[in-house]
Amino acid sequence: FLRLFQRPARQVDEPLPYRIRDDFLSPAELSFFRVLQSVVGDRATICCKPGLAGIFFVLQPQKHVSYHNRISQKHVDFLVCDAATLRPLVGIDEP
Repeated sequence: FLRLFQRPARQVDEPLPYRIRDDFLSPAELSFFRVLQSVVGDRATICCKPGLAGIFFVLQPQKHVSYHNRISQKHVDFLVCDAATLRPLVGIDEP
């Protein structure tokens, strides 16, 4: 994570263009997250806004480029994972 934000050696004096989002979760998403967290307790882990390409992979990606493109820039709002294995159980997304 930190490596992403390291400065290239030649641009030491230039400020980085990154900022932390104040609105990572909307108020409604944050409220739902808290309810979801109380429901799953310690039986599951909740991941916020994971990319679909991090959850799924495409068999033979060179042959199925269009299938990869369908998931490469998409995410779900929440991913509920098994607490012990982090295996995805269910994705939740606002319609």
